[in-house]
Amino acid sequence: MSIEQPTILFVPGAWHFPAGFDAVRELLKPLGYPTEAVALPSVGAERPTKTLNGESAHTRAAIQKLADAEKKIGLVTHSYGGVVGSCAVEDLGFAQRKAIEKVFYHDMSPSEQEKWITQLSHTSAAVFSGKSTNEPWHHMPCMYIYCGEDKAIPLIVQQGIAGSMGADISKFSISIEASHSPFLSVPDKLVEGIELAAKVGLSKSL
Repeated sequence: MSIEQPTILFVPGAWHFPAGFDAVRELLKPLGYPTEAVALPSVGAERPTKTLNGESAHTRAAIQKLADAEKKIGLVTHSYGGVVGSCAVEDLGFAQRKAIEKVFYHDMSPSEQEKWITQLSHTSAAVFSGKSTNEPWHHMPCMYIYCGEDKAIPLIVQQGIAGSMGADISKFSISIEASHSPFLSVPDKLVEGIELAAKVGLSKSL
């Protein structure tokens, strides 16, 4: 059985276009290596306003597309392109991507893990530094569903979060044996929790 070779993705340096890699790409082709090349937005830009952040995001999108297609990737960068590539690959290493299944989906079959990993995408880091503007549990019924096997947010941390919301949260919360994604791994158990939350919420609203 033949082994699929990694896709080689080229990132040129400043002032250079992807065509500079054409000769190397042609030599790789008969060896069984698929190749792609990124065109940096700053090269040839009519207005010199492109930034490293923008180029890294552009390159990351190309890497993410290959990763989502379950391709192994070899990144070849030149000069300034090395800075772009270094920024672009953050958290996209093969081992890092494989670790996702252990954090989010470890109680699911390998095929289901792969299915849902391919549905993931990046999230802006800025959202995690924003400030919450409301604490609804002070004014309306709320409930916490603990996931006993959660490896992203351990149970003791979940309990701390729920405890900070007041006594009512802890009193009306329930636990299920599930990973971080019970809506995928044990949807039936999650439905039971949602149904209980609905009943408790209605009773407290009357």
